[in-house]
Amino acid sequence: MNEPERIVTHGGQAHHDELLAVALALGRFGPLPVERRDPTGEELDDPRVMVIDIGRRHEPRLLDFDHHQWKPDGEKEARSAL
Repeated sequence: MNEPERIVTHGGQAHHDELLAVALALGRFGPLPVERRDPTGEELDDPRVMVIDIGRRHEPRLLDFDHHQWKPDGEKEARSAL
């Protein structure tokens, strides 16, 4: 797994899922800056930026970890509740 330089997670109200994911990432990789905002397309494609709980992508090789992959008009899946 790549070594991230920073973490980006969604802004607004914090939720338990990204809190846990960020805590696990910091425990694994050590102190990193955490930015609470929408990631850019460049950040989603950059393996040095860990994107957590936003971006609608789950691509571990790029360090993109979002569990919201359903289509807006599609049926919700169990993993969306994780």
